[in-house]
Amino acid sequence: MRPMTILERLRHPFPHPQTVCFACGASNANGLKLQFRVDDDGSAIADWTPSDIWEGYRGIIHGGIVSTVLDEAMSKAVAAATQPALTCHLEVRLRRAVAPGESLVMRGGLSESVSATFGWKRNSATG
Repeated sequence: MRPMTILERLRHPFPHPQTVCFACGASNANGLKLQFRVDDDGSAIADWTPSDIWEGYRGIIHGGIVSTVLDEAMSKAVAAATQPALTCHLEVRLRRAVAPGESLVMRGGLSESVSATFGWKRNSATG
């Protein structure tokens, strides 16, 4: 059996998880270990409670880590929609600080213009 091409992999959301991926790899000891699920509307969703090991300034999660999580949510949404894509450009404007231990719900989805959108909100179930 031949290996899947990148386009085939992107068309089949999460068939063979990348276990070493920094964002979602279960076997990456230093990774975020995000576990995404696909919502009824096609959005990719993950619950995330950042650890203080990812702080930039004391009490604030580093913006690069937050951007990584948002990029992963966006890429999972694109993969779930079976639209092959890779991140070529990422521009993030953070509107508030993320605190260690804060329970968040990360959501990535596609807009009508077929561009990816993403965001987070506090997890109302836990905080």
